[in-house]
Amino acid sequence: MPRAGRTAAAGRPEPGRHGGPGAGAVRAGAGAPTAAGPDDRIRASLAERARADRLASLRVQTRVVAGGGEDRLRPRLRSETLARTIPRARLATIPGPGHLPYLESPGRFAEPVLAFLEERGVEAS
Repeated sequence: MPRAGRTAAAGRPEPGRHGGPGAGAVRAGAGAPTAAGPDDRIRASLAERARADRLASLRVQTRVVAGGGEDRLRPRLRSETLARTIPRARLATIPGPGHLPYLESPGRFAEPVLAFLEERGVEAS
């Protein structure tokens, strides 16, 4: 019986919600993380392209809200790329906070969200 979190076929960790390919990879029997190999990088590239294709097919107004501070998990370039990939998307950058602007600066985060809703005739209370 395979250990929890591994697939029976390959002995590899099952894909998780967080972490990219290779994140949490385990050497057979050792239990220690290893770096992603070439196959993992190729799979990651293909998965990224598939996500971009799905995002490019969106047909709804979208506002990408990003923190303007230092974000090591999702650098600003990723937010800019996301906004460029989604048709009719606009990027709103909040000065100051990093990765979690809705937690770090909830008032400033609410401003572009409320403006987006008001532009669409939605009343926010």
